[in-house]
Amino acid sequence: MCNHSGLSNVISQGLKTSKMQIVNPDLAHDAALCLLDALRQKAAETAWGIIRSAYREISTDKAAEVTRAWLVRSLFLESVYDGDRSIGAVEWLESKVAVGYVRKKEGQERWVVCKAR
Repeated sequence: MCNHSGLSNVISQGLKTSKMQIVNPDLAHDAALCLLDALRQKAAETAWGIIRSAYREISTDKAAEVTRAWLVRSLFLESVYDGDRSIGAVEWLESKVAVGYVRKKEGQERWVVCKAR
């Protein structure tokens, strides 16, 4: 999760050193969050490409808590925005079935990684 007080400090320091006057600091904060989220999404796409080429299967059963946590970190699934906008590893995998990234193994908590063509 994004450290909003840290982001606010960075913006306020920028305002102190800038000769420009920002009329709406909240707008600057929102713009910074938007840029940070776009960067997070781009990094997630790159990370998925690497994971996709390196792994054949991904397990998400109860014993694979470490794997799920690793996916959340590696794919930057935690939102930079306040509230509950983050997505879990299983939910992310389920959302990627339609685009052909993965397919679920029958009756198991394992996902077959579909290689890029």
